[in-house]
Amino acid sequence: MKKQLIGLLSVLLILSCSTGVHAYTYSGDILGGWLSLSVTEGYASASLTTRENQPLVVDFSFDSAPSGALMSYTASATLSLNLLGFFPFGLAVPDTALGTFTAPDLSTLLGDGVSPAVHEGSRQMSGALGGYSLTDATLDYDYTFTPDQGVNGRYAIVIDRLTLSGGNTSEVLSGLVDDLNQSGQIPLPEPLKAPFVIPTSVTGTFDIQAAAPVPIPGAVWLLGSGLLGLVGLGRKTKY
Repeated sequence: MKKQLIGLLSVLLILSCSTGVHAYTYSGDILGGWLSLSVTEGYASASLTTRENQPLVVDFSFDSAPSGALMSYTASATLSLNLLGFFPFGLAVPDTALGTFTAPDLSTLLGDGVSPAVHEGSRQMSGALGGYSLTDATLDYDYTFTPDQGVNGRYAIVIDRLTLSGGNTSEVLSGLVDDLNQSGQIPLPEPLKAPFVIPTSVTGTFDIQAAAPVPIPGAVWLLGSGLLGLVGLGRKTKY
């Protein structure tokens, strides 16, 4: 009897750890566009915008998580940049934790596929940024997704405002710029130092993965503890 109970308990624990695990993906192929990165004096804030009449053109593909579901996100990217338009710079971003938050509604994010979808507002942010922990920062945003009527899944993205400030933004930005300077990868005659503005053309790919946190259900632990209790009781009465 004891062997059967232990076997049943093992099966339940294995099932509780393995069910419901599925990774969702959000991928993009950046075909081109121009970005301008501005960092203010003292690294107080960083802003990213697109140049006028030179939006990002991106082909999207999705295996999207259910809207509103709690997900843990990681991101990676491989980009080809031309700093100031003529300094080539390859940037590979390994899997980086973005934090845990609810999955977006893609129909709201991208719009109806016909009309532009405009997003404007502000939100508090905490999470990972290039190996640093960002805490209580503020992201102000104003950007537009415009669908290409001739190519399904292709959008032109215009960023009028994407500004990070507040919290420990200064500490994180300063650390990131120091890391880049020490890497020797930036093809600039002088090390970067705030304030600065860098326009760059960009192509490449990015991939965001979302997976649901899978805690062991409380009911399984309750049933498991009961089965263990029966095993212990059987052992006691045997002797």
